Amino acid sequence: MRWAAAVLATGALALVPSVSPNPRRETSPGAWTAAAASLMNEARVRGDAALYRRAEEACDRALAIDPAFYDALRLRGWIYGGQHRFAEAAEAARRAQRMRPADPFNFGALGDALVEMGEYAGAEAAFQTMIDLRPDSASYARGAYLRELSGDTEGAIELMTRALDAAVGAGPAERAWYLSQRGDLRFARGELAAAAEDQSAALALAPQAPWALAGLARAAAALDRDDEAIARYRRSLEILPSPIVATELATLLDQQGRSDEAKAALALVEATRRLQQGTGLYDRQIAMIDADHGHDVEAALQVAERSLTSRHDIYGYDAVAWCAFKAGHLARAHETMPQAMRLGTEDARLYYHAGMIAHAAGDLVQAKRLLRRALRINARFDPRGADVARRTLREIS
Repeated sequence: MRWAAAVLATGALALVPSVSPNPRRETSPGAWTAAAASLMNEARVRGDAALYRRAEEACDRALAIDPAFYDALRLRGWIYGGQHRFAEAAEAARRAQRMRPADPFNFGALGDALVEMGEYAGAEAAFQTMIDLRPDSASYARGAYLRELSGDTEGAIELMTRALDAAVGAGPAERAWYLSQRGDLRFARGELAAAAEDQSAALALAPQAPWALAGLARAAAALDRDDEAIARYRRSLEILPSPIVATELATLLDQQGRSDEAKAALALVEATRRLQQGTGLYDRQIAMIDADHGHDVEAALQVAERSLTSRHDIYGYDAVAWCAFKAGHLARAHETMPQAMRLGTEDARLYYHAGMIAHAAGDLVQAKRLLRRALRINARFDPRGADVARRTLREIS
């Protein structure tokens, strides 16, 4: 999923203060809860699984002092979601809801977890309640994501603009976040220049924001501004190592014939695999990268299948279908891909994957339709994938 974990952090930014605990009040549950919130906000920037564990420990310390301390109990849904423990996150959010039925934070945490579990109707109800209780940046951003998933990218952009407008009194980092998310939506729709403008505006507010640096790099690469893209990718990775960003940089370098530099960038994927092993934070992304690069595709498929047992969202099915296709298990790919397409999401990569699977199955009419749709949505959706889609269409014709 493009930014599900980011949604968790966005809502928390809007509703949970990020402050450091007072060492003179270390026996206070409020101080430990504030420490947990601060660690979660830091985890959003650094992508370090250890910070999620420390946040959980701080929350546990608060509850050891006062088991009924509401601020710590409500935080658990966010923390568990950040750790990809989505069923536990949903249950924690529901417990907090029973204590404070009018607190919008709990509906945001519940909806975030349900989205990851593929329970979209429940997520929509939770997010709508959140918007009704408090129509603010956090609730609008969640609504935008559901609209994107349902295929209404224009509506998603409209809601993300509302989120940005509602953040007028927020800090620069938070406003930058919403600008960057709108830029991602515009990129997904193929509005490359507008996407670059949003990411540039985000960086003007938060020059070291890794997600905006990566977003601008992606747009710059699609606009053939390769030198700028490489510089932005490198800076983003210096701040926040990411297997997806490292792979995009490697692809761009490889296209320029800079194979040694491309290999060095891909080494970061392996480093992330080792550092985050057992956390589940990047498993699905790395499985897709492995499948794309032909690296132990059977193991990649196993990882994707394992993830799907607890996360039945459309991108979980997409990961299984694509890894199965790359591993040569065409029947599994063919039966799984419709689940990834079931919401009508206007994501060029989904249509590309579905088109390539249809092509392998010999359904050339369907393959042509799907691949053309992918390129209509965004002709530069992925440097490798878009080229393969165009080549395959030429072969079919």
